[in-house]
Amino acid sequence: MRVKLLVKQLEVSEQWLLSLQKRSFYAGASLIEFSEVTFAEVLRVFYGLVFTVNTLSRSFSLVPDSTKAKTGASSIFALLDRKSKIDSSDN
Repeated sequence: MRVKLLVKQLEVSEQWLLSLQKRSFYAGASLIEFSEVTFAEVLRVFYGLVFTVNTLSRSFSLVPDSTKAKTGASSIFALLDRKSKIDSSDN
């Protein structure tokens, strides 16, 4: 059941991605048709947006791990700040 849900989510995300790509190129073609921009400029903007969204999605996927990292770091610093029960001056 879980696999079917994941496949469905992947399918929906791929449909959204393809839909956005089609709309982007349609808008770019319209601008090219009216001599507002060149094809190279459309591609430059399109790939800039693709890389930006890809980077943002990867960084947002790390947000849940950042809270785990904060918890781990605070426990490590608590251990380092703790007074030792062993007398270090005793030989």
